[in-house]
Amino acid sequence: MRHPRAAAALALSALLAPLAAVAQVDDGQRPNILERVEKKFRSEPGLKALAETPPPPLALAKFMLGTWDVTERIYATKFAPEKIRKGTADVKLVLGNRWIVSRVKMDDGGESVAYLGFDPWKKFWYWQYYTSEGRGTNSALVSEQSWDSGRLNLAGTFYFWGEPAQITLRVVKWDETLWGEIFEEKVSEQDVRPLLEFRYTRKKGADGKAPAPAPAPKPASPPKSN
Repeated sequence: MRHPRAAAALALSALLAPLAAVAQVDDGQRPNILERVEKKFRSEPGLKALAETPPPPLALAKFMLGTWDVTERIYATKFAPEKIRKGTADVKLVLGNRWIVSRVKMDDGGESVAYLGFDPWKKFWYWQYYTSEGRGTNSALVSEQSWDSGRLNLAGTFYFWGEPAQITLRVVKWDETLWGEIFEEKVSEQDVRPLLEFRYTRKKGADGKAPAPAPAPKPASPPKSN
């Protein structure tokens, strides 16, 4: 037969064990990012659902999807005349239909990859760019505004071989077979200059006709509750 004092000690230990576990978590230190996010998801369940389905605003950019002929225009400067390059682009939705990725191959061998996405938590668009020549935005160009009449304006710091520039990128839809990207630099408050322009013309099939535009991304089915 167990001694009454021993039984009382065991009962007290069982009572204090979960409290000790809580004390280990709530140790007075500021929670790290994983703990802060988990707490946010628990208090606002709808936020976690945003991570499980593609953001609906991506449908506004569905016209970009497909295969394209590309014309790049590099504007003239004091040191070089205007330059035109040709190439092709393949634009797809990737990573759970959350990112629009443009892969461009120029006829002279140059390549680039651009990512366009929508952050459903902070509710802004952002765009990043990398090339085979080592250029990259390093920090995203962003827009807190949505598309307006087939146009999206993004801004931020763009790096040209390590040299920063304040850039505005205008993504423009002219129709289902033609869209463009126009880059300008804000050299000063009064001096804004065009730098680059890309025009995307939808490739034609063997019958000489442009294929139908890609459908809008479909959201995934919501997860079933247990």
